[in-house]
Amino acid sequence: MRRSPLLLLSIVAALGLITTAILALRRESPATPPPIDDPAPSSGTAPAARSSSVPSRTGAPEGREGPTPEDIGPRPAMRAVDELPPAAADPYGTIAVSLELTEEQLERFRSVTLVFREAREPRADGTGAAAPRTWMRPVKLLSSEPTLRFVEERVPFCDEGYLVSAFLPGFDGGEVHVACNATHPRGEVRLTAEPGSIARLRLVDPSGNPLSGERVRLRPTGRPEGRAQRDAVSDVLGLVVFEGLPRGTWEIVVDDVVQERVVAPQAGLEPREVVLRRGQTLSVEVLDPAGHGLADLQVEAEAIGVALAEPRRARSDAAGRAEIVNLAPGRWLVRARSAGHRGGEEIVVIGSDGPPPLLRLRLTPLR
Repeated sequence: MRRSPLLLLSIVAALGLITTAILALRRESPATPPPIDDPAPSSGTAPAARSSSVPSRTGAPEGREGPTPEDIGPRPAMRAVDELPPAAADPYGTIAVSLELTEEQLERFRSVTLVFREAREPRADGTGAAAPRTWMRPVKLLSSEPTLRFVEERVPFCDEGYLVSAFLPGFDGGEVHVACNATHPRGEVRLTAEPGSIARLRLVDPSGNPLSGERVRLRPTGRPEGRAQRDAVSDVLGLVVFEGLPRGTWEIVVDDVVQERVVAPQAGLEPREVVLRRGQTLSVEVLDPAGHGLADLQVEAEAIGVALAEPRRARSDAAGRAEIVNLAPGRWLVRARSAGHRGGEEIVVIGSDGPPPLLRLRLTPLR
């Protein structure tokens, strides 16, 4: 029977590929040294260590794959945690807070905010230590117990101690000083949430007539932290009443201008009525050298020696006119700003007997 030459060639090629693969595998597999039969120990002597003469990859004789116990030295004995030397003193302490709450407060609130503040003050010149650390800790009221107990962990030591207060809207949570340092690492504070005080304000115009519909804001300043600002609108008599104010200093803001600062009195005292006299309105015209109005320019009035007066700003309309409202009596520097122009500033004296006359500011183009 005749065989096809193509079949014979295929068989020869397959045998060649198999032979090549076997030779490649033998080259990649390292030679395995014959097993070494260690003689049995006699008379209590351990068998001598034998080293293989198989060369390592670096060419040096390879007797072992790692250091022996003799190379490392004696292994240290394991020690219990109690036997370890004491570490450096932990610079943290704890402050335990107890807050007495009424049934009304427990029904009304689901949480209370505790405020922790370092009792130290930064230097007046701004140098030295950083600003006092302050943080707030919301605590949920999970039970009907009249006393809330909470422990603040890992409080950094402070030589001056901490001021701790509680915040509930409409109530005064007080503020208590407590030590937390290396000598007294565990402080305890007892707080009560008393009803807040009342502030009564009355807004009038320069002639003494009541101003109704005016928005007034009480903005907290200073300590204690955690107080929220309060907003109200004057009634037809110009009267604004804020109830439940926590203890502390508040700024009275009308038209974004701080009119006065008041200190919330102790709860239960008769509130003092504060009369706020609204300032005058100054009309300004911003003109070019030809007397035409310049539109969309910023006009600013900066107080000169007027207490608590913040800068007032307005923008000119299409005719170049702008009105700066609520200017307290005193001297004001009024200027108009425009890129590519110079000039346009003047000192104006605001009185309490009537509105000031129209102020015209002329700007000169830069050449």
